[in-house]
Amino acid sequence: MYEKETVIKEKCIRSPFLMAPMVTFGYGVEDGMITEELISHYEERARGGVGMIIVEAACVAEDGRLSKHQIGIWKKEQLEGHKKLVQAVHDCKVPILSQLHHAGIRTVSGRPAAPSKFHGVLRGKGYTAEEMTTEEILEREQQFIQAAVRAQDAGYDGVEIHCAHSYLLSSFLSPTVNHRTDRFGGDLRGRMQMALDILSGIRRSCGDHFILSVRLGFDEPDLEASAHMAKAFVKAGMDLLHVSTGFGSTGSMDERAMEPSPDGFPFNIRIWAAMQMKQRVKCPVIAVGGIRQVQQGMFLLEQECADFVALGRALLCDPQWVKKIKQGREIVSCRNCRKCLWSTDYHKCPGWREYHG
Repeated sequence: MYEKETVIKEKCIRSPFLMAPMVTFGYGVEDGMITEELISHYEERARGGVGMIIVEAACVAEDGRLSKHQIGIWKKEQLEGHKKLVQAVHDCKVPILSQLHHAGIRTVSGRPAAPSKFHGVLRGKGYTAEEMTTEEILEREQQFIQAAVRAQDAGYDGVEIHCAHSYLLSSFLSPTVNHRTDRFGGDLRGRMQMALDILSGIRRSCGDHFILSVRLGFDEPDLEASAHMAKAFVKAGMDLLHVSTGFGSTGSMDERAMEPSPDGFPFNIRIWAAMQMKQRVKCPVIAVGGIRQVQQGMFLLEQECADFVALGRALLCDPQWVKKIKQGREIVSCRNCRKCLWSTDYHKCPGWREYHG
């Protein structure tokens, strides 16, 4: 199973184990510029045998960042770093996608943006945002589309549109946040409008051979509504569905904070939701979240719970995770720390320290 090949948009994905997008913030990024250290980070995982890499969230607007150290793709001056990153990964014969992102309510570099006036708590922190005007929505749509064109110019095989984790597009999909009465709100179709405009705009601008993935929460506000969205996204040009959490979980990615999976399913509810989505949509589905051990990943593939398994912390601890499976070697396992030490200072991560001796 770990050597199963899949072709999407003429791009050969040589393993069902992918690298999940994980913001790093620890590689000296300033003004959104990709650094040599960050390039080495991805190149090492590409050499480790993953089937495809989805690069960490690249902000589409200077005033929409999650952190001042977030990578960007909002201006042409940032493309040189992206081109070097793409080339390093392509040299390993691994396809690569850029994840396009706007922090929305959670932005730290500009005025927080939301479909409707918002005041509330997300992941333990209070946020306030004013309602966006129609003109602002249209401008943000174009920023996503233009960022996709830049990604294509940089050589990426496609992009992933970040519609999860309580960020901008997630907030538009959520009836908890989106109380608009114009065409960008109201019923389910209205809440999808911004994401649909972006998807169709990217498809028109980048052509039919460019991979379009969407990271979507399964709980906007529930599985059936999210499945309806996914079906609409397929019609708009989506090639891959990457299932995660949305505003229904306030964007939480901590398995300990999530409700348990139904029917005694042996993985967290995000994985369960990916399995449910696979039964409902006509495109490949990526499962992600808490997959640390080889046996876990193999079970999900063998039981056809998903078409792809995205590895996060597992690859932070052991960049050769996939290659070691093929070679029958022991992997360095993530310790599943309550607070991920890698994300704050990777030198403190016990898995990283073990891997590097």
